[in-house]
Amino acid sequence: MKLLHIAIASLLLLGIFVPDIFSQNVVSGKVLDLQQIEIQQARITLFNLAFDVFEEERSDENGRFEFFDVPNGDYRLGIAKKGKEYVELSISVPLAEEMSISLPEESNAGLWETIIESPEPLGGTDLGVLLPDGKIYYCHNTKAPFYFDPLTIQTGNWNRL
Repeated sequence: MKLLHIAIASLLLLGIFVPDIFSQNVVSGKVLDLQQIEIQQARITLFNLAFDVFEEERSDENGRFEFFDVPNGDYRLGIAKKGKEYVELSISVPLAEEMSISLPEESNAGLWETIIESPEPLGGTDLGVLLPDGKIYYCHNTKAPFYFDPLTIQTGNWNRL
């Protein structure tokens, strides 16, 4: 019986002190242009600086997006849409409220060029995250993460380089 009391007390203490570690949250919002018109099919990327978390969603026909089961912590949220400025925000989860993100028109239209086609099939997406060493990190929900080295034109499995 004493062992049962100790087990119950341990579970209660665990429930009091650990819930924040295991909290799962929803990060949601709406992507709009400067006239407050919903932007469909914007790419929203949620990641932490260690790249332990790297998720991607697309905004729906109402400009809405949602990431489920996001652990508490600090993240970056990148929002991209052709013809619009790329916006990257720092966020802390849990969020106090749903986000509303405005994307201005692209300010440097025509200054970008494609230097190489995506080295691996990504199902219609060819955006990546530029790493400090010049390699590009790609992650897509249909394939395992990998990196691309533009100097050698080589790809490799992502293993935290």
